Amino acid sequence: MPENLPGALDWSAGWDWRLYGPVVEYALAQHYPLLSANLDAVEIQRFYRRAPDLSGVRSNRAAVKNELLGQIRDSHCGLLPESQLPAMVAVQQQRDRRMAERLLTAPTPALLFAGAWHGRKDVGVPLHTLDLGTAEAPVVLMLAEEGSEVTSAMADYVWYTPATPPVDYCAQMRGQP
Repeated sequence: MPENLPGALDWSAGWDWRLYGPVVEYALAQHYPLLSANLDAVEIQRFYRRAPDLSGVRSNRAAVKNELLGQIRDSHCGLLPESQLPAMVAVQQQRDRRMAERLLTAPTPALLFAGAWHGRKDVGVPLHTLDLGTAEAPVVLMLAEEGSEVTSAMADYVWYTPATPPVDYCAQMRGQP
């Protein structure tokens, strides 16, 4: 394994390596393949400028797009112009579609590690696997902090972790120029 694994992987600084690194290192030490399922920067920019049509009925439902729109609006503390939000939803959905494609073509058994919104049965990768023709959506195990509301529409199983002290990320974002 390279001495500077995050550097070798071109790991994004926005994702705390201290949290993800041990999982990645463990996975790399196994005899199973570890496959990338994200979009690259060029694809993200292309999808942001002009979203391609997304095939499938489930992932195109208004309720799905509205839920993602609300999540993106809230996670950016309402600071983004409304005109940007549809493009951000398109990028989110293209990420989900890519993850679904990679999951479906991976050797079996396969496991996808993804953020909760990507993994959610009601708005994420599982919908895309169905839109791509699978008979059943993958089983979803979601990690969530104690006190979080997770419904059976979102995940098949929930592993509750201890809650962490609240952080006002919006205050931090508003303090930035």
